[in-house]
Order: sequence, then C-alpha cells, then structure tokens
Amino acid sequence: MCGNTIPYEAVCAGHVCLDITPALLAPCNGDTGAFFVPGALLDAGALSLSTGGSVSNTGLALNKLGVSAALMAGVGDDEVSAILRDLMQKANGGGTFFHTKKGQSTSYSVVLAPQGCDRIFLHNPAANNEFGREDVDFSIVRQARLFHVGYPSVMRRLYADDGAELCGILRKVKTLGVTTSLDMAYPSAEAMAAVDWRKLLASVLPHTDMVLPSVEELMRMLAPAEFQRLREADGDILKNIAFAQIEALADELLNMGAAVAVIKCGSLGFYAKTADAAAFCEERFGKAAPKNAAAWSNRSVFSPVYCVEKIASATGAGDTSIAGFLAALLRGRPLEEAVNVACAAGAMCVTDYSATGAIPPMETLAGLIDGGWEKRPCRLTPPGHTWDAARGLWVR
Repeated sequence: MCGNTIPYEAVCAGHVCLDITPALLAPCNGDTGAFFVPGALLDAGALSLSTGGSVSNTGLALNKLGVSAALMAGVGDDEVSAILRDLMQKANGGGTFFHTKKGQSTSYSVVLAPQGCDRIFLHNPAANNEFGREDVDFSIVRQARLFHVGYPSVMRRLYADDGAELCGILRKVKTLGVTTSLDMAYPSAEAMAAVDWRKLLASVLPHTDMVLPSVEELMRMLAPAEFQRLREADGDILKNIAFAQIEALADELLNMGAAVAVIKCGSLGFYAKTADAAAFCEERFGKAAPKNAAAWSNRSVFSPVYCVEKIASATGAGDTSIAGFLAALLRGRPLEEAVNVACAAGAMCVTDYSATGAIPPMETLAGLIDGGWEKRPCRLTPPGHTWDAARGLWVR
C-alpha cells in the first residue's frame, strides 16, 4: 500500500475474498446427497467470478450510495489475488488498497448453488486469517470520517488473544478522531471453541462507536445455549425468537461500550438501539457524530423489511443494509431514516444475484421510501414502542 492524497469519507477494512460460482444446470429437488454423487459428472454452465466479503459488499455499496469509500484488505501474491484486484479495480476505480502478503494465498470461496437446494460453500480464509495493523493505511484513515471493520469473527488474527489486534486497530483509529464501526460474521465451530466472545466484545466495544451484527451471529456468541434451543425448535431461530431477547442483546452491546447497537434480524427486520447523548458528542463519537445528538440518543427503533416482488439471492443483504445505515448517518439523516435506508438497501440487494448490482444512489432509495414503499407484516410487536405510520416502524 502507499499513501494517498485523495480524501475518502469512509474506509472499509477486513474480510475480502474471490467468489467462484459455477452455474449448476440440473435441479437438485432438495436432496443434496443424491445430487452430489462421487464419480458422477454434473453439467455446469457459465462460471461466475465475483468479489465477496464485507470489504467488497459494504464498501462497494457505500460507493454506489454516494459515499466515497476506500477499501482495505490483505491478499496473497498468487493468481487469485490478480483476479480479485482486477475485479475490484473495475468496480471501485482507484479506491482499492490491498496489502500483499508475500508467500500467502488469497481467500476464495467456491459457491455450489444447485437449483432447489441450499448453497454449499468451500471456503479458504487464507490471507484473511493474518489481517492486522500492517494492512491498514492510517494516512488514508485519518482523512476519513468513518472506519468500518467487517467479519473479524472469521479472521483468526483479529479474534485471537481476546481480540487484541482488533482492539489495537480500533484504538489507533479513535486517536485520529474517526468514528468506528464493526460488523461480525457467523463464527465457525473452531472459533466458538477458541474464543470467549463476551470477553472479546467487552475489550473491543469501548473503542467501537457502532456495532452491527446479525441476531444469529450475536446469539451464537453471547447466548449459545438459547441459540441452540431456538434452532432445534424449528430450524430457524427467527421463527420463535422474542423481541425481548433481541433488545436484551442490544442492551448488552451498549453496556459494553458501543454508542449504537444495530441487530440485523433477517426476514423479521432491522433493530437499532442507542446510548445516551454523551456518547454522541464529536469528541467521543468522532467525525461522523450526528449534528443532532438528542435525535440519536436513548432511542429504540425497529423496522420490518420492505416488500420485494422476487428474491434472486440474499447474499450480501446484511452487508448492504449496513452500508445504507452508515451512508444515512454520514448524510445527516435522523435515526429513523437511517433504519429505513438500511432496510431499503437490503431489500434492493436481494432483487439481484450479485450483492451490490441493484444498489442505487441514496437519492433513488429515498424516493422509493418517500413514494410509499410497503413493508411486510411482521409477527414482532415491540413492547413499549409506538408505531410511526409515516415511516412504517416502531419507535421509543
């Protein structure tokens, strides 16, 4: 990496990979065991090569929404790196700053998506496991307003030693007066066995202004027994989870030090809860602090998801909803509007097979929202909240 004189409003750092997806032509009919038979020849169509991971999904979505974002990650010095760099250059122009790790391979995923079956991923974390401070160009970060880290829960060096390396990066960014943001990913069995996630988050969140995990990720980390109970009850924890459980998880994140706790709830919706006004002063929150701290503080907002005619793929929906939330914050929108923009970005994402192909400029999203875009009915009714009919969400 090298220094850069062009100021970027945001920096997205962390996990990146090359997604390799062959088109599988035969229907699976729900039985992967009968579909993938050793020694069989399966007809395949065109091969798709695309960028994946938080850096790509959230970073490119921010740029499409109108927020200039620099993208930072660690890659190897192999052929996969060359392909990934080329794709990112075409998608993001000059805003890609990948640090080459000599002698290492670049992360990739082979995505097997037969018709009528759940996807199967073959993933090599490779250089992502060694991501650290040397992969962040702080000369670029210091000029930004926001620094976002994605997927440390699947990046071994960032979750090792109770998140010491991650904590060091975020602490350094905060000394530059830049607002920090953190997304997670579903931790592997290896990571679950190796990490005390409550201890890691307690170390990291005092240096994190916004934390934006999914409810599945967070419950697996902080309430694994309840996560297992809900999953065994119906296969999908969203079918039986109570709003009180979601809010309790948000409260725990705020008590650990975050100013904003966002919990992505998949098909149920999007939840945001915030700390008191002191957490939003610029001296503490950083350059992305909302001008009206009172409008962001001590709030609880839950929104159902927007209706879409057809879902092409849910890949990247959580990452792009984060981009929508962060973009709205950077554009000075109130919390309710930030939640709606997040939901709208996630809804646009699922209408396309690529994570960011359908993400429009912020003004287009705002027009769709203001034009009366309907939301899906949701079984959750947050206690103590008031329904804001104009915005289509629950507030307190």
